[in-house]
Amino acid sequence: MIDERNIKLAKNIVEYSIKLKKDEKLFINIEGEEGLPLAHEIIKLAYEIGAKPYYEIMSYKLLREMLINATEDQVKMWREHELLKMKEADCYIGISAHITPQVGILFFNNF
Repeated sequence: MIDERNIKLAKNIVEYSIKLKKDEKLFINIEGEEGLPLAHEIIKLAYEIGAKPYYEIMSYKLLREMLINATEDQVKMWREHELLKMKEADCYIGISAHITPQVGILFFNNF
């Protein structure tokens, strides 16, 4: 079932907060499955505008496990990979949503 609040929030973020334009590359970072419905609506709107969205679903629990015993080369490789994703983007939206009632959203345009 579609939650109309996600549609409204996605529209506010895409059209007013970041003012996404045609051909802009939008990177969406999602933490927590509860953020997927909002990300879905943002991606739909981005395509309607003619933008180029791409996303990542992040698990900081897995990242922590990876980095605890990582070698310096592994950390450098991961850092370079993360940097490349951000450099490619014209706009960024970070969605952090968990089962708890706390939901956080970050967005930047032309950073």
